[in-house]
Amino acid sequence: AKLRARFNASVKEQNLETLKMAVNKAGRLDSALLDIFTVNPMVFAVVDGKEYTCDEVLGDMDLSKPYAADMAVAMIDAQALEFVNEKVVDLEMARLEREDKDFANLLREYSDGMLMFEQSNRKVWEAANSDVERLQAYFDANRAKYHFDTPKFKGIVIMTANDSITALAKEYIKANNVGIDSLAQVLRKNVDKVIRVEKVLVEKGKNQAVDEDIFGEPKAAEPKGRFKSHFIYEGKLIEEPEEIADVRTQLITDYQNELNNRWVSELKKKYPVKVNKKVLKQVK
Repeated sequence: AKLRARFNASVKEQNLETLKMAVNKAGRLDSALLDIFTVNPMVFAVVDGKEYTCDEVLGDMDLSKPYAADMAVAMIDAQALEFVNEKVVDLEMARLEREDKDFANLLREYSDGMLMFEQSNRKVWEAANSDVERLQAYFDANRAKYHFDTPKFKGIVIMTANDSITALAKEYIKANNVGIDSLAQVLRKNVDKVIRVEKVLVEKGKNQAVDEDIFGEPKAAEPKGRFKSHFIYEGKLIEEPEEIADVRTQLITDYQNELNNRWVSELKKKYPVKVNKKVLKQVK
């Protein structure tokens, strides 16, 4: 409100009212109706002496579908006020940047930070996640870095509501060629809705079903939750990571660090830095 007063900003209520009367008469607001006020432009707002017409003030309204009259009237008022508010804030930001050195420096620092973030994202973070071939090459070259403290079971656990459904699920899988990726969907459709399929990579003590079937731990006296039965569909114990998925989180972090170090080295070559050690000693 203070900024609107400072920049003498206002909406042209009389012209807005003309549009709202047309909307009420038509019973709706659509692109065809708004085009009439665009072809014959009317001033809908004034900010700091500059006039803004209908297509500028209401240009952001989505009219891919028509609005009922009562909703459209409220939206017109809200859109016009939002337009004026954005204009006066932009003017104030520009004024501060011209007249306030501290604000200008802060704004520049923020802008530089956003640019740095975008560059870092392209060069490091997103690159590590999206470049599968190079991530695989990095994993192959650094396999010795990645190991498990104890063996882990890698496989698929299928959870069911009871032993009878477990038996039916086993029979269905044996009789049908079901792909792993569609296993859960197929079993829920053809055997029972209460089935969960989990891909796991766990050590002893992290998964009750795996502990029972793979590590020979005692069965739970009374399984909790809706899944009372289970079976191992396929899997094996592995001593070391076999593929990217086995250590993905740590691998991506390490690869990001590698990419960042390479990038910094390239920047140092491109922009040589010389430290004045005498002055640095004085500061210390």
